[in-house]
Amino acid sequence: MVFGKNKPKISVILPVYNAGAFIKDSVGSILNQSVKDFELIVLDDCSTDNTLEIIEQFGDPRIVIHRNERNLGLTKTVNIGLQLAESDYIARMDADDISHEHRFFFQLRAMEQNPQVCVCGTSYQQIGAGSNKVIRDSGHDNIKGKILLRAPFAHPFVMFRAKFFKQNDIQYDENLPCAQDYALWLRLAHEYEDCHFENLLDIFGYYRLHREAISGKNKAIQRKIASSARIPYLKALCGDVTEREIKIHDALYINEYNILKPEDLISTKIWLLKLRDSNMNSDIYAQHFFNLCLAEKFRDVCMSCLWLGEWVVKQMTLYPDFNLINVSRENVKYLKEMAIYINKKMTMHDTKCA
Repeated sequence: MVFGKNKPKISVILPVYNAGAFIKDSVGSILNQSVKDFELIVLDDCSTDNTLEIIEQFGDPRIVIHRNERNLGLTKTVNIGLQLAESDYIARMDADDISHEHRFFFQLRAMEQNPQVCVCGTSYQQIGAGSNKVIRDSGHDNIKGKILLRAPFAHPFVMFRAKFFKQNDIQYDENLPCAQDYALWLRLAHEYEDCHFENLLDIFGYYRLHREAISGKNKAIQRKIASSARIPYLKALCGDVTEREIKIHDALYINEYNILKPEDLISTKIWLLKLRDSNMNSDIYAQHFFNLCLAEKFRDVCMSCLWLGEWVVKQMTLYPDFNLINVSRENVKYLKEMAIYINKKMTMHDTKCA
């Protein structure tokens, strides 16, 4: 590709800070894209290792390096990238992840076929400390309908429609040191009706799990910020929201259910029904997808506490919209038997310890 007066089709924003361990694979996966019409904007936040040396060794004219004069942190650094990008599309990338060679091709195709799509993500494969395929929800109504209880995108693998972001002066909230992406998705979903979401169901990203990852180091802070970002939208949906309800919702979002006794399960069910009924009245979210997400969450909660006995399975089957979940009669029968077995084992254990 030769740069002249014509701007590239895609500007790739890649923030880096002491990323020498993985940056070669990350940059290499971008330079090897089947779509060649892009610039790679590397934003160095005052690295003190060999990150820039590794990047410069590629010698690729599509690489543009910007160096911060002082360490600004991730959020401000990415916003600088948004300002520097002049292409029709803006792609995000992180220094420790890898993009499939056809990622850009299929994201571009999806966004050019549907001009309403302003953010397009992709499903991904976890690599490193663990391995798991993560298939994202597709379709705007589906994604928005589940945004209060599921992260809608894998941030390193999203592509933006630059014109929409520029016209609306959209940036990440620089007051947030982390979870800035989730806060942005919430704002876009609720405040911009002309901003549609999409996700590719195929795996086009490889997300590295390791001890130094930001999401691992700042997990508690990240969860607190994500919770704070959700609260205004929970209140817009339900009106008054108690601290207890917020804690229940936070646990549902991160899939860590603090169910210690039957009353806790009932409290969770009541909260989910409150969400369901509130949306039935306001219709903020597409009801089918919203109700499906709530029903799936309650199923997961029940599955996590079968030790409470057969009663839990009955609660699950009596939940409104249980019919939306793919649970056969055979599975229900098995779960009842498993609940009875686990409950008896725990009761015997407690008796022996008494």
